[in-house]
Amino acid sequence: MSFYDSVQHLVRYRIHRTKNDMRILELSLLIMLSFAIITFSNSSHLSFAQNSTSFVSSFEKLVKKVNNLSQSYHNETGKFVKGQINNKTMIAITDNYLPKFQNLG
Repeated sequence: MSFYDSVQHLVRYRIHRTKNDMRILELSLLIMLSFAIITFSNSSHLSFAQNSTSFVSSFEKLVKKVNNLSQSYHNETGKFVKGQINNKTMIAITDNYLPKFQNLG
């Protein structure tokens, strides 16, 4: 296996791993949002309802941030798939996006 093949394999692995991580994060966020809506929608206490509304609102903002960041990263990986950017650039892009996903929480 040549150096070029090794680098290309590494980039494809990182893209695949990052996409899977994003899917798991998005699915987890949607499950938690669903749970929060169901749990807090049955509340009869005003303060509890206010807190749940605040939580749901904050959670919705987080889901939107995750979605926007995921879409942005997907657009970048699309350039790689189309051959518009090289392996080195794709590695740099992936390295740039990983901390962004880690800092969402």
